[in-house]
Amino acid sequence: AFFGFVHMTSCIMLIILFYDTRIADRSVIDPVRFNDSIAESPEPPASNSTSFSSDSSPSSVLNVWSLNLTVFVLGVLGFVIMITTTASLRLVRQVNVFGAIRYLWSLLWILPIQCYEVLILFDYHRVTSVSIKHTWTSPDLAWFRELFCESGTAHDQCAVPIGGGVFFMNDKTALEGETAWCQYYYNDTDCTEIREDAQMSMEAAAYLYYTCNAIWGALTCLLLILAIRLLEGIITKPIVQRSRQHNIPGWLTLPIVGCMLIGFTLLYSPSSAVTNDTNNENFWIGTGYLICGSLFFIAASTGWWISAFSILNNRDKRRKVGAIVIFIATLTITMAFLAIIFSSSIILSLRFKDKLIGDTERGTIACAITDNTCSFCNNRLGLAECPEWSVEDVAAVTRTQLKQGASIAAIFVVYSLSAWRFGFLLLKYVRQYQIDYV
Repeated sequence: AFFGFVHMTSCIMLIILFYDTRIADRSVIDPVRFNDSIAESPEPPASNSTSFSSDSSPSSVLNVWSLNLTVFVLGVLGFVIMITTTASLRLVRQVNVFGAIRYLWSLLWILPIQCYEVLILFDYHRVTSVSIKHTWTSPDLAWFRELFCESGTAHDQCAVPIGGGVFFMNDKTALEGETAWCQYYYNDTDCTEIREDAQMSMEAAAYLYYTCNAIWGALTCLLLILAIRLLEGIITKPIVQRSRQHNIPGWLTLPIVGCMLIGFTLLYSPSSAVTNDTNNENFWIGTGYLICGSLFFIAASTGWWISAFSILNNRDKRRKVGAIVIFIATLTITMAFLAIIFSSSIILSLRFKDKLIGDTERGTIACAITDNTCSFCNNRLGLAECPEWSVEDVAAVTRTQLKQGASIAAIFVVYSLSAWRFGFLLLKYVRQYQIDYV
C-alpha cells in the first residue's frame, strides 16, 4: 500500500506542476501554428507580440512516447494497489479463501501493466530530451521555465522557438534563425544560450525524477510477485488451478485489451511514429497486435466453453479434449506472432539507428508525431516539412515506440506461456478423468 501511495503522490505532483495555474503564468505564450494562409507573409509578427511559431499542442506533454503518460499510469496503478491491498488485508489475515482469490486476481492483472510501465521509464533512447526540446514553449512547462530560466526570461528570451520560428528559419541554420529572432524581438543575441542552459538543467532534473520512479516501480513489481507467491501458498495450488480453469476468459481479458489498445494506438494515435501515414516499414506492428488480440479472444472464448460445460460421458470428454487442443494451438500461434513482433521491433529499432533517413521521410514522420502542428506540414509550397525536428529527434521517438512494442510483446509472451502451460495441465487432467463406472 505504501509503494502504491508513493506512485500516486508522484503522479499528483506532476499534474500540479503541469496544469495548476496558481503556481505559474500559463497564458503569456500563445504559439502560432503555421499554415498556408500566412505562408505568403514576408514579415514576422510585430516586435511587441509574444506569439511565435511552435510545434507544441495543448496536450503536448501527454503522448504515446512521452514518459509523463507513464508516470500518470503508474499513479493510477498505485491508487488501485493501495485500495485493493488495504481492503484485502483483513481477508487474508482471516484466511478468507474467496477474498484472497479476488485479491490474487487483482494482482495478476496489475503486475504485467506495472512491469510494462517500469520498462518504459528506463529512457535509454533519450526521448525525454526530445520531449523537453519540442514542448519547451508549451503552457504546460511554464513552471519549469520559470524555475530553470534566468530571472525574467521565462516567457521571453528563454522561450526562443526552435530555428527562430517559421519567419526566421528559412535558408538559415537553426542557430542563425534563433539569433535573428532574438535580435528582432529583444535586440540581443544570447537567447539560444539562455534556453539551452535552462533545458540542460531541466533534463538533469527530469532524468533523476524518472529514474527514481523506475526504481521504485521495479521494487513494487518485486513485491507484487512476492505477494502473488504468498497468496498461492495460502490458497493452495489446487484451488488456484481450479479458479483459473473457471476464469479463463477473465484471465485472458488483459492481453485482449492490451493488444487491441496498443494496436490501435500505434496505428491511429496522433502522436504515433509508426502509423501507415508515415509510409515507413514499421506500421504493420500495430496490425500484428490487433491480430494477437483477436487470437487471445478466440482462446478466451474457447476457455469459456471449457469451463462452462461438464463431462457427463465419453462424447463430452472428447469434445472437451478437442476444445483444450484448440486452446493450446491458438496460444501457440499467438506466442509465435508475439515473438515475431518482439524480434522485429528490436531489429527495426537497431536498423533505424544506423539508417540514413531522407529529408522527406524525416518530415513525414515528424508531422505524424506532432499531429501536423509543426511548421510547413501538408504545405503546397514545396518547403521542407517540420524543420524543427532533426533526424536524431525522429529516430529517438520512433525507436522508443518500437521499444514499447517489444516490451509489451515480451510481457504477453510470458503471459500466454503461463496460459499455454496451464492448458497442457488441464489436458492431462481431462484425459485421466474417469467416466464409466460399474
